[in-house]
Amino acid sequence: PENAGIHVRLGMVFSDKKDLDSAIMSYEKAISLNPKDAESQYHLGVLLASKSEYKKAKLALEKALSFRTDHAPTYYELGRVLLAEGKIEDAEGKFKKALELEQDNVEYLIAISRAQAENKKYDGALEYLFKAVKIEPKNTDTVFAMCNTYMKKGYYTVAIGHCEKALKLSNKRPELMNRLAWLY
Repeated sequence: PENAGIHVRLGMVFSDKKDLDSAIMSYEKAISLNPKDAESQYHLGVLLASKSEYKKAKLALEKALSFRTDHAPTYYELGRVLLAEGKIEDAEGKFKKALELEQDNVEYLIAISRAQAENKKYDGALEYLFKAVKIEPKNTDTVFAMCNTYMKKGYYTVAIGHCEKALKLSNKRPELMNRLAWLY
């Protein structure tokens, strides 16, 4: 009962089984036994964010970063939490930090583009999306993000083209069909 490593492994098992409450309890116990374990703090933050417990998630992720400042996924997850809280500029900063550490990560490029689009920085958002498309040209999420950004910018014809392309890449996503219907 006093072995932090066992609680970490339990947290992973519960997480894999989608038993989030038990996973959170296991990581909290692991952290109480080893408060400077950045990895446990990170996983706890991710789990709390998935349950929309953003204040607690933010605290766990910030604590994880205080122990290791070179972990791009922690910056990314903290950015997602800040974006969910409506702190767009702060989120953008965390996404930029994640990108500094992993420049070719498409997920991070999409995230920062979303933050910029939320802040009406459409041209900057598109620049990040163009980088993402160069890395993974057939990534449906990237192409769909381009559709949404062009739509917000008011370029409906271009947006339609990207939505149609995204639909060709993945025709089983209803949000693509819905967006395209609205654009038509």
